[in-house]
Amino acid sequence: MEGTTLALVSLGSNIDASANLRRAVALLAERSDVRAVSRAWRSGAVGGEGPAFLNAAVAIATPLDAAAFKFSLLRRIEAELGRVRTGNRNAPRTIDLDLALFGDAVVNRADGHGGRLRLPDPDVGRYAHVAMPLADIAGDLRLPGDGRRLRDVAAACIAAAAAAGRAAPHVVRGLDLSTVTVPR
Repeated sequence: MEGTTLALVSLGSNIDASANLRRAVALLAERSDVRAVSRAWRSGAVGGEGPAFLNAAVAIATPLDAAAFKFSLLRRIEAELGRVRTGNRNAPRTIDLDLALFGDAVVNRADGHGGRLRLPDPDVGRYAHVAMPLADIAGDLRLPGDGRRLRDVAAACIAAAAAAGRAAPHVVRGLDLSTVTVPR
């Protein structure tokens, strides 16, 4: 992995979710060096009513910098899969590809595209549906700027969800995303 950075990407979909997760993983595998793919997880919609989400995570070794990775790879794949960004952060979506971690980077700056580049993504420590798939593929990795292992972050998110009366995400049986990747 010399000259590359390990990027952890969080995936989510609640519109034709199985098919869109499979397509997203396949496109990521075609266009990058996918090192690991999590199991698929089902969770309720955040912030309102709507279909349940399927979530996953992918580890990718990349020579790109964080902004190029986000905009040249992730956002392009989202657009190809019909993602429409609206003012509603919790709107249903065909696919959501979020750069969750990028090596040991801790960043909070303008991204040059009208938004902010925040690394690690604050949602890693907020939501079990983000933390659990990441812990699935990199449980011993430490969260930059925090120091906790991802498995411990996921456990804390599960505890917080339970205390708030929300169900924890659960593994989706019969949806093996690891078989989607392109062999190198």
